[in-house]
Amino acid sequence: MVVDAISANPVAGQSFNVSGRVVSDNGSGLEQRDGTDLLANILFTLNGNPTGFTVANGSVMTGGFWNATITLSHTFKAGNNVLEASFVPNVNFYLGSKDNTTFDSRGYTTLVFIRPSTDGLGQPSLNDRTNRGDNVSLRILLRDNTGEDVPQQAIMVEIVGTNISAIFTTADNGTAIGVLNVPSNQSVGLSDLRVTFGGIPGTTGLLGSDKTTQFVVLAETNLTISQSPSTLTAGDTFVVNGTLLDDLGLPLYIDGVESLAIVHLLVDGVPVSSVETDAMSGAFSLSWVLPEDANAGAHQIEVRFTGGRDWVDPIGVGDPANPEYYHPSSDIVPFNVSVPTKILLITPTGDVDREDSMTIQGRLLDIVDSPLADMTIEIWLDGNWLTNVTTDVDGMFTAVHAVPADANLGPFLPSQESGTWNVFSKILVTVEMPSPVAVTQNVTITGSVVDNQLNPIAGHQVELNVEGVLVAIVTTDAQGAFSYEWTMPDIFSFGNHTMDALAPAQGFYRSNSGNTTFFLAHRSDITLIFDDGRDATRGDTWALSGRLFDIDTVNRDGLEGMMVSIVLDDVEVATAITSADGSWSAVIPATMELARGEHTFTVSFAGTNAHLEASTNAIAIVWSNMEITLDESSSKIVTRSDGTFAPIILTGSIAEVGGQGEVFENLVMHIGNGTDCINNRDGASCIGGLLITWSNGNFSITGPAPSWMESGSQWISIDAPRNDSLYLNAESISQILYVKVNADISVIIDNIVEDKNEDIAGSVIITAQDTGAGIPGISVTIYLYDGNHTQLGNPLQPITNENGVAVIVFNSDPPYGDASVWGEVSMDIIINDPRLSDESLATFAAQRQDGFAPEYSYAKDVQEVSMWSYVMILLIAALGAAGVVMYRKKKAAEMMSDAAEIFAYTAELLAAGDSIREAIFNCYQDLCSLLQQRDFLRRDFETVREFEVAIRQAMPGISNDALVALDNTFEIARYSREEMGGMHQEAAVQALNRMSAEIDQLQAITPRT
Repeated sequence: MVVDAISANPVAGQSFNVSGRVVSDNGSGLEQRDGTDLLANILFTLNGNPTGFTVANGSVMTGGFWNATITLSHTFKAGNNVLEASFVPNVNFYLGSKDNTTFDSRGYTTLVFIRPSTDGLGQPSLNDRTNRGDNVSLRILLRDNTGEDVPQQAIMVEIVGTNISAIFTTADNGTAIGVLNVPSNQSVGLSDLRVTFGGIPGTTGLLGSDKTTQFVVLAETNLTISQSPSTLTAGDTFVVNGTLLDDLGLPLYIDGVESLAIVHLLVDGVPVSSVETDAMSGAFSLSWVLPEDANAGAHQIEVRFTGGRDWVDPIGVGDPANPEYYHPSSDIVPFNVSVPTKILLITPTGDVDREDSMTIQGRLLDIVDSPLADMTIEIWLDGNWLTNVTTDVDGMFTAVHAVPADANLGPFLPSQESGTWNVFSKILVTVEMPSPVAVTQNVTITGSVVDNQLNPIAGHQVELNVEGVLVAIVTTDAQGAFSYEWTMPDIFSFGNHTMDALAPAQGFYRSNSGNTTFFLAHRSDITLIFDDGRDATRGDTWALSGRLFDIDTVNRDGLEGMMVSIVLDDVEVATAITSADGSWSAVIPATMELARGEHTFTVSFAGTNAHLEASTNAIAIVWSNMEITLDESSSKIVTRSDGTFAPIILTGSIAEVGGQGEVFENLVMHIGNGTDCINNRDGASCIGGLLITWSNGNFSITGPAPSWMESGSQWISIDAPRNDSLYLNAESISQILYVKVNADISVIIDNIVEDKNEDIAGSVIITAQDTGAGIPGISVTIYLYDGNHTQLGNPLQPITNENGVAVIVFNSDPPYGDASVWGEVSMDIIINDPRLSDESLATFAAQRQDGFAPEYSYAKDVQEVSMWSYVMILLIAALGAAGVVMYRKKKAAEMMSDAAEIFAYTAELLAAGDSIREAIFNCYQDLCSLLQQRDFLRRDFETVREFEVAIRQAMPGISNDALVALDNTFEIARYSREEMGGMHQEAAVQALNRMSAEIDQLQAITPRT
């Protein structure tokens, strides 16, 4: 195996090419025995692991050349890497080989804005607002493609469209924190922030990246009254002029275009009118008629701009027509109201409010009731001098007294004690409640009642009602505040409503009211279902679904077109849009870095003006596959029932796939002759008596191979069952062991009796020491020597039967036991079957040194046999031989027919498109069974080489080419790992048809004696 040098410098997630050549020791490519190309694939590992990449191509072509495309996973770590290519043969006439080379790989980076951040619709949050001229706070995370933080790296952040930028350095946790100053002339609205990382140079460096997000720029406004009245009389009409500009002295804009705005006029805090400003200049003009019942004294004119509706505080208060991103502002000017009064001393009583005027009018007459003009009149109140007045030509005089704002409530007595004036105070009522709200939701209604001096009024009753429906009557506390917990009933329609707070006249306080609006929204609910269960193995996916619906409708109508946010462990991993019936679905990957165990899925709906938010959560479980690795020190050859000299020794480790690659200890393990032996799957049995120890993340399994294991090559399975506490899936790997047996070998040779029993015969008995049962299939080679130690004839090669017995029979005429011809013979017996343990073979070798020979007995008297006895014996032998010949001819014909039928049937299955490997393998098993029934095979399933020998013995007329083609077909089907396709199908059909044709031409099949 030769791997060419790699010049590529790939990035994680990219592909690169690797090439090389694998040749046999004679310099040629990989070939079958007939000279055709051997189909094979090259196996790859990176840094000793078969994971973290995918392979395309990699097939060995003519001449042994191969090319492959390696695609690195997106989480492949940057650095120096070792690529190893290996060839694992699928035939027994090639050995495997491997080679490696090195290359450097690079990673890439990702930037994440933690602050400012955007939601699933790409909109910034209310937390990411700032005034122009102020700072915008930044928190940025830099990670590489493996998810690890990238510390001590410079990143540049800029406000797009400006010359404002700064360079920050990431901390050890990969985050960079700082601020940027927003220009004082920055346009209001959404502004873009861009962060750029230039990367880390070098062949093992990281590619740079950039990221853009948005934040909201707000601006202050300046609402100014340029013209207003200073004094008015009740019933007058007045005009208020002014301008609404931003903090730069410019009109307000929407998307770069001058925009109008709504300006409200308030008199003494009560809204009375509104008007649109001029879009180009920001100017406005408001007019209003002062009511006839206006109170005398000081009053206030206020103009108010409520600001944007969705992005400035308080949220949702601004007029819909107002341009967004502008703060509210207002301006206030005072004015006085004069109220004409006529007071006659003959009617001096009346009521007066604080800050109103008390007017006393009369006439000054002489004693003859003539009017006195130009006379000074002193006015006293409760003994205190107030003012002087002068009468007119009719003797009339008028005294006006402004009642102070803090005047004591109750009656004033004029000095002449002829009447009483009562002083009252106006009040201000406020009320607030959250919005939106839903049916059955508990809300808190709060408010306050203060007098004209804004002093709290305690013990004042306030009626709360919604559009004429009384909600409650509450009483203010010592701070003039009231509060009421209200459960929203289902008597109101959905939409906007007004909550009124009415304080009737009480004591010396006038009546007044206040109100606020709220939106009655529908409640919503959302469900979360794991379609395929909540368990997922790393690398798999969760299929999530659910439904978003309105719980305030009879049919629980679904909410269509709404975005559902899907969060896994506080990190949003996906969003979904609901369909017509409110249903949603998403497929979420269980990524390889997720920790094993429980994780929380939260699905949420942020709500709209018409529907409240909703959310739900559920627990998902992440499982991991295990990887069992066996060390090279694990034993390959063991001796059955021998726990001292040749026990089973398996060492290795068990690690999770993905995550942190954690290596485990003290896991339950089972070793058997098949997968899932603990449950006897497919008849598998577990090997008992094994000791499992753990040390520093490695296991060691030792113990004797059980007596029930067959000798020879045997596959064992190492199982690690599912571990519910560690959330690990079951895993199993296979290991091949060559099992030997400690055996007792006994040689029995029949005695030679001269002239009676002169045939050389006997047996070799091989039995297992652990079970006492005979060991079948052991080949025994026996050489016979005459008295001069010259080899007689060909050696015998019997094979032990199911009882472990190999029969010794040397036939000759004259028999080899005739000492007068051959002398006293001796034998040499050779047994070297690898299934027998070294100790057993060594013990037999010591026994063999003593030699093997029959015992001879010589007859002194020879008894004659009559001629008729010989005639009868020959007649019986002739009849027996004739019967045997007829029987064997019949069996030969049956075998020829059966074999031809098997070949023809298999060819039909392949032509019909049946599974290639399965059909060929069934054909091989059927032929083995047939040959075993005809005594050409020891058992019904042998190696391909043993099968070939049996076919040659049974059908000596079959050509070598036909037999080689059939052997190649069986070898590929039994041992090849590659997928069998049309080429294999065609070759198999040709081999089977050729065998059928040659069997038809055979005249006989030689039965085995």
